[in-house]
Amino acid sequence: MSIPKCEICDDDFSSEAGDHSPRNLKCSHTSCERCTKNLLNNGRIVCPFCREPTEIPGNTIKSLHKNFSLIQMIQTKTTDVEKSSENCPPKCKEHPSNLAEFVCIEDYCPLKNKLICRICEHTGNHKGHTKELLTSRAAELRRILKRRVMHIQSNILKYKSETSVIEGAEKINEQLLNMKLKEIKDHFDRIRQSTGEKEKQLTDELTARATKIREMDNTTKANLLLWQQQLSGNSEETEKRIDMNDFDLYTAGIGEDTWFCWSSTKKHPPTDTVGMDVKLPTIKFEDGN
Repeated sequence: MSIPKCEICDDDFSSEAGDHSPRNLKCSHTSCERCTKNLLNNGRIVCPFCREPTEIPGNTIKSLHKNFSLIQMIQTKTTDVEKSSENCPPKCKEHPSNLAEFVCIEDYCPLKNKLICRICEHTGNHKGHTKELLTSRAAELRRILKRRVMHIQSNILKYKSETSVIEGAEKINEQLLNMKLKEIKDHFDRIRQSTGEKEKQLTDELTARATKIREMDNTTKANLLLWQQQLSGNSEETEKRIDMNDFDLYTAGIGEDTWFCWSSTKKHPPTDTVGMDVKLPTIKFEDGN
């Protein structure tokens, strides 16, 4: 279906503002803005089709309503034409007047150009070769990419879950450190005069252990966050390929097939806190007698 034309000048109506924008007269007949201006005479337009007059306040056609139904139809048709051409098969390089509807999938085909038309298939360099529809091949590539996205997203979720566990362990680590430090302090407050150096020694050792555990957990968490970022980038790139048209997708391929697209991730548990156990010295208090 072609775009409707103005019956006066025979030019296509336009959905954009300008000379070809459709304007409605009182009688519901429509003409383009340029022709409507030409019909205007002393604040009145006489319809050229039915002769019914339309009064124009202020002698300007801006007071006339646009034919929005017609504008919407033009916009819809324009969008449909753009979409239909977007996924149209490319032209055959060997026979430019034909569409390259097929892909050569012959195992031992030496030719670099795998996109072929019907002439290539029957009488050209790909005669007798096994072929497949370009649309079918692209659909299979999309299925592979979609499965890749699913695996990547699954790994992202796993890393997020493990990151939450690490963050929870960090809080427990801090709570445990504070509890042990208080235990040490309460014990040595009673005997600080004679055991100050021992208290400092144990405090420093425990703090060093807790710091080491924290550093190890921070390193693990940083790696998990980095892997999440890398996987997110791979997911976005893969999704972009899924949205490509058939020709661009076939030309680009599915990209690098790396381990994290398919492999399940291993566990990354928090660092064991057994090293934070503290053995307090036993001190015998002598009577002052």
